Amino acid sequence: MGLGTILPLVLLVTMGGTRGAVAVSSALIAFMALSTKLNVVIPGLAAPEMEGLRDACVGPGLSFQYIPTTMEWLVSLWIASVAGLLFLAVYRLAARPAEAPRVAGKPALQI
Repeated sequence: MGLGTILPLVLLVTMGGTRGAVAVSSALIAFMALSTKLNVVIPGLAAPEMEGLRDACVGPGLSFQYIPTTMEWLVSLWIASVAGLLFLAVYRLAARPAEAPRVAGKPALQI
């Protein structure tokens, strides 16, 4: 708990908004968020399956083996592409310097 909340807070308060402090704090917060999720998921998967579960439902398409379909791969690729496109659009818009207003082709006075 302290690694994901207290230590980043102490780093940001003592070192200010330096790049190193922000990077380490962000990494600690992301690591702790991931580990809390895994702390819920992994114990549930560690429990042994019930006796006779493999033989309970038998038929075509019913198996314990999972391989993603082509549609699932394409949806994942589409989501990653849209996320990349949005990131690129925001990056281009944010990196563009603001232009000074012009009047009749000459820069306007800034007050």
